[in-house]
Amino acid sequence: MSTKTFLATTRPGLARATCGASQAWPVEFLLPDHDVRCLAADPLNPRLYAGTQAGGVLRSNDAGQT
Repeated sequence: MSTKTFLATTRPGLARATCGASQAWPVEFLLPDHDVRCLAADPLNPRLYAGTQAGGVLRSNDAGQT
């Protein structure tokens, strides 16, 4: 089974929900000190970019895990 992850901006921060083995979607709130305005995913690599209001662009090299 492939892992399913949903990411959303929450201003401030972002929310990440990952479907677990129990088919539940627990939600984690990340980057609470950043005003995240937009998200972009690299379709060829496991990279995720988060554009912030005053903190520039943040990059995750592991599909949003860190």
